[in-house]
Amino acid sequence: MNDWQDITTWRVLIVDDETTNRDVFAETLLYFGAQVVKASNGVEALAHIRQQAPTIILTDLAMPKMDGWELLRTLRADPQTRHIPILAITAAYTLPGDRERVLEAGFDGYLAKPVEVSAFADVLRETIAKARQRGAV
Repeated sequence: MNDWQDITTWRVLIVDDETTNRDVFAETLLYFGAQVVKASNGVEALAHIRQQAPTIILTDLAMPKMDGWELLRTLRADPQTRHIPILAITAAYTLPGDRERVLEAGFDGYLAKPVEVSAFADVLRETIAKARQRGAV
């Protein structure tokens, strides 16, 4: 069982088609002590999730093969994965109203790129707290 306040107990899946973005998020999370797994699209993410469910998923929304929207729908439709908190991290959906649209779609959190590292861990905790409120974790 994870201690939601202790990031060192987390297994984080980062899903982004940009290698640099995956690496920056991974380095930040590793600095905080989290375990990190990376995927370049939703198809790869599903393969990782089948092996071991993560504590939280950070996903880009616009990716080839399977985007973050489809990944969300797939995970929420499966009783074994619907509980996993999912944070949308995006540069493509940053217009007025996009944040609300993302949250209404079922994501537990939203973060626009570029991400401020100083607020990153707090946003992760808020995302998990929201998922816990909906009874997911």
